Amino acid sequence: MIPNLFSKEPLPDNIPAGMTAAIRKIKQAHPGKEDFLRASYLFLATKYQLKRLQVISKFYQLFIKDLDWAWNKKGHIHCTTLNFLLRIMLVKSGLFKDSDITIRLTSTWFTMAHQYLTIRISDDKSIDVDISMRDYGIPFGSHAGGFRCGSGFAKNTDFRFVRRGVMLFLLFAFIGWAICAAAMGLGMAYLGLRSALLLHAIIGPLAFSLLSYVYFKKYADTTPFETAFLFLLFVMIVDFLLVALVINKSLDIFREPLATWIPFGLIFLSVFLTGLLSKKSG
Repeated sequence: MIPNLFSKEPLPDNIPAGMTAAIRKIKQAHPGKEDFLRASYLFLATKYQLKRLQVISKFYQLFIKDLDWAWNKKGHIHCTTLNFLLRIMLVKSGLFKDSDITIRLTSTWFTMAHQYLTIRISDDKSIDVDISMRDYGIPFGSHAGGFRCGSGFAKNTDFRFVRRGVMLFLLFAFIGWAICAAAMGLGMAYLGLRSALLLHAIIGPLAFSLLSYVYFKKYADTTPFETAFLFLLFVMIVDFLLVALVINKSLDIFREPLATWIPFGLIFLSVFLTGLLSKKSG
């Protein structure tokens, strides 16, 4: 069961000293309930960001219950953890009871589970709070759901950096795919089909491992899992559209594990492990 997704986890008795100080500071400046809620919302929305791709690639972080880890974390954080932090801030302020806070579940694009909170300010007023979607254009007092999911990119996205990153990624992915294609072509010309497939299954992962090492050291803003997934996706798409449909005019290569599925798995594994080793050494 994912903590805080369907029901409320018990609030801790002890919280990090930095969190206590933040609550005290916000309450001194904003002693009213709605003002404190809005200020806490802005504080957490500034401290953390939800990154759409990392919702999948860092799925395992949904199960982490360590409050010190969550409070000291930077960058991406899941909506459930972010809402748990807000619950703590509201209740520990003394202005709210936990019964004033209701967990709401919805979905984004009708495919991905998403959570927001409804906060009772008074008997006749409640406010929806969706902190994780603020950077995507969902304002205070509203929430994402269905096709109403805000913009595709966070509002502070540097599109020059995005374009540069996409071009670099495509370049590295194409070079890796081209080396795979060259190994297969040379193997077919000089070694025969079976040996060519073996050569392709060895050279491809080695090439992507070397390329990903350079990519991680100099350029990558993606995690090892994300990079491995995206490199593999590029290879699979090109193999399907160019090799299968245009060159071979047949999908038979996908029926031969040594031609596709084994190299696919080895490419993913080689990039992922290279990323992990690069992060540790770097």
